[in-house]
Parts: sequence; structure tokens; C-alpha cells
Amino acid sequence: MPCAKYDHAIVLALWLNPTFALSDLLKRRTEVRGTNIKRRKKEIEDLPVVSAPSMAAKDIDDAKSLLHELGQLKFPCLIEQLETAYEGRVMLDNYFVKLLHMNIPERKIIDLQ
Repeated sequence: MPCAKYDHAIVLALWLNPTFALSDLLKRRTEVRGTNIKRRKKEIEDLPVVSAPSMAAKDIDDAKSLLHELGQLKFPCLIEQLETAYEGRVMLDNYFVKLLHMNIPERKIIDLQ
């Protein structure tokens, strides 16, 4: 059985990838050269992060299931994901909308992308 820290790492990995988190990461960049983005340590420390230790066991289990499902998909480039409302991106965004009790209908999430 994996330790709690492993489960928390799964949640953190998922947390950094929904559309709204990627947008926040890109807004906080320090420098961009080609495909490389640099960040200052303070910018990363100031990122909002979901508190995995305070999550319910069911939510952690849902995160692990989602990671497994996403691992079975072949993701296109990010721009294509956003243009086509790629199913994996929508699944990831929906997971956090539900987890955070955000009142955003699925169609609106897709439109935000």
C-alpha cells in the first residue's frame, strides 16, 4: 500500500495541470526563451496549492483513479487540447471543479479553455 506522501504527490501532480493552474503558472513566469520558462523560487512558493492532507479519502481515491485514466490517454499538444476540449483536459478540469465545489457547469469550463 502506498504511503500518504505518495498519494499527496499524485494530488499535487494533478493540481499543477488543470487549465486554470497552467494559466496561473504561465502568468507567473520570469523569463521565456523558446520553449523554456524560468521561474523564481518565490513565485513557485507563492502558488496556491490544494491541501492533500486535508482531503477526504474518497477524494484521494478519485485522484488516483483519475491519474490512472489519464495515463491511458495520449495527450496532444496543449494548444490542441485547448482548441478541441480534449477529453483528458476536461476530465482533469472537472475533477478540480468538483473537488473545490466551484459552481461552473462543464460547458463553461470547456468555453474557458
